[in-house]
Amino acid sequence: MTLTAKTFVEAAQEFARKPRSSDRLADAGLLNWRWKEHATYPPLGYLSRAVSLSHTAALGNPDEELENNLEEEDAATAPSQVPQLVCEQTVAFSPTFQVPVFYFSVHDSHGALLTLEAIVRTPLLRHERLPELERTAYSLTPPDAAFPVLSQGEHPSTGRPAWYLHPCGLPTVMDELTKDAETEVDGLKWLEMWFMVVGSVVDLRL
Repeated sequence: MTLTAKTFVEAAQEFARKPRSSDRLADAGLLNWRWKEHATYPPLGYLSRAVSLSHTAALGNPDEELENNLEEEDAATAPSQVPQLVCEQTVAFSPTFQVPVFYFSVHDSHGALLTLEAIVRTPLLRHERLPELERTAYSLTPPDAAFPVLSQGEHPSTGRPAWYLHPCGLPTVMDELTKDAETEVDGLKWLEMWFMVVGSVVDLRL
């Protein structure tokens, strides 16, 4: 099966209502998602959450990092010097791709959006995949691939710029997973499996 715009809304709303626990391994990465209604067009509603990213001065240059390390004895002031990052994550049904898509943006404590160069130095993306990807200012692309893994575009619901995982190939992956499933796959189960696929690229457990 696959999700249409209508069945995505139904599955996503059920997903947001489902009780989850941080003590359950199966719920890792699936916590704190909320459903947000679109003001004028219900099919453009979306799942949303905000997570804090741990940071180890990756945004600074090496000289600044060395200086900070030499000042470790000033423990009382150290926490205030660490940049605070917030990652806004959403899942929306894309009218262009006709599948759910994972969108995100990362900003600092002043509201300034991070560049892709800065984002890849956070723990958000699974770094074991990054060395094999070709990087530009606006995308991460596997060598010789027709489509990037990560790209930038307009969020279909908010209209704001956002990074997104390109869904090319996703229908094939999801078809294989649903065919191999031991039980019947409904909309909610499909969406939970979809999160598992997204989690192979993005660390949703943060």
